[in-house]
Formats: sequence, structure tokens, C-alpha cells
Amino acid sequence: MSVTDGSSDATLPSVGPTHTVASSALTSPATDTMQIIGERLDGLEQRWGIRVLYAVEAGSRAGGFPSPDSDYDVRFVYARPLPGYLRLDKVRDTITDESSSIFDITGWDLIKALRLAHVSNPTLIEWLVAPTVYRTSPEWEQLRPLLLRCYQPWPMRHHYLGMAIKNWTTRPISGPAVPKRYLFVIRLLLACRWVARHEAPPPVPLAELAQATLEPDMQASLAELVAMKARTPRALSSEPIPEWDAWIVHEFGVQQARVRPDTIAAGPSWDELSAAFRHALGVSD
Repeated sequence: MSVTDGSSDATLPSVGPTHTVASSALTSPATDTMQIIGERLDGLEQRWGIRVLYAVEAGSRAGGFPSPDSDYDVRFVYARPLPGYLRLDKVRDTITDESSSIFDITGWDLIKALRLAHVSNPTLIEWLVAPTVYRTSPEWEQLRPLLLRCYQPWPMRHHYLGMAIKNWTTRPISGPAVPKRYLFVIRLLLACRWVARHEAPPPVPLAELAQATLEPDMQASLAELVAMKARTPRALSSEPIPEWDAWIVHEFGVQQARVRPDTIAAGPSWDELSAAFRHALGVSD
């Protein structure tokens, strides 16, 4: 976004300050890393004339299974000044900071986030329950309960299963395996199990999912796989793991046999989300 987008020459609504939040102990970044991420978010605010409403850690670090060289996948939601939403030309709704190989930072405009929430977008739902929060704001905390009501189990399960199949079927048929691929596919399939049993979104950390949904006799093997990834750089591979190959193929069959429910509960209406959007921008009805 540039000055011609009409977003850097107006004052952002000042409902309240943003706050830096201590991250979860599960995957806590070091204090200096938290500071660097905060400074990078500050820089994006200044560069694009936005305000970061919410920022979290995503990816393998959020899942609790990083490699020694894993980067930080920082995801955020931002608001533009009000005039930026009153334009006829289309403006960008995503901002990406690609200046570092260590910090992968991407943000969505608030209007994009709300539109995706309406269809229970799995990525946004996972941001809502992420264990490591780098920044939040009063506006976001007011929005959060409404956004969580957008959660729909069936679309989430469909997404998780599709991603698991895609990740698994695109691997080499023979030869070395990648611990990261195993862990991502296992987490996606455990999330499918969770969605079938609970009304709330699945937890992001793999350990929590496994404790609630994985067979007891596979727990030790999963712990070893996590430990293997913790000592294996992302580019390195390991030998295939037959017991996990068999478990994954079996779980694909179980999940693909599930039948879509006849009815799906309705989430918040467009009117509710639109009213929340205006309120977040400081616009009274």
C-alpha cells in the first residue's frame, strides 16, 4: 500500500492503544526476539500508515514442533485510516514483510479478516486461538467473541483433511522422509478428530491435540518424532516411519468416510460483522 491508497495522510481511529502481550510458555520466544518482532510491526505501521490490531505466531513454532532453523511466522490483522475504506479504487488488503529470512511477517486488512471470518476461514480461526500473541488491542478483544462465533466445524474439517491429503500425496513415493511433513499431516488429521468431537476450534499446539485425540500407544512415537524435528534442520530428511505411514493412511480412510451433517448452524450475519467493523473503526451507527 502506498500514499496513493489514501492510508498514510489520515489519522487512525484511537479507540485504545495496542498492547504487547506475553507469549505462551509453550513456545515462548526469547525476550529479544519478542522485541525485534514488536519493532518490525512498528515499522510496518509507520511505513504503510496502518495500525496493527492483533499479531500472533503461526506455523511450526505455534504448533510446538520447530526445527533448529525454523523461522518465525508472524501473522497480524491491521486497520487503515477511515478514508482508506471510502475509496472507489481497489486497495491492497495484505501486507508482507519479506526483508528477513528469519521473520516471515504477513498481515490482513481488518475488512479481509472479517469477510473470511464469515465463511469460517480456518487460517483466521487458528489465529484467534494461537498460543503466542505478540500484540492485541481493545478493538480486537471486542471483536474476538464475535469472530469465534463464526467457527463452523464442517468447513474446518474439510480444510484440514484436504491439506493433509495434499501434503501427503505430494511427498516422494520412496526415499527419505521429512519429519516436518509427518508432523504437519499428523496435526491436521488430529484436528479432524477434534472437530468431530468438540464444538470449539482445535488447539494449535500439537501436544494438546495429541493428548486429547491420539491413541495412547502412539504418544511415545509422536514425542520422538517431535524431538527428531527439534534436532533436524528443515532441509534434512530421515528414513520413512512405517507405523506412521500406516496410521496416516488408515486415518485418511476414517475421515473420508465421515458424512456431512444435514444442517450447519448459522454464524454471525453480515449485518453483525458490518456493525462490528464500523465500531472498530470508531464509526457510530
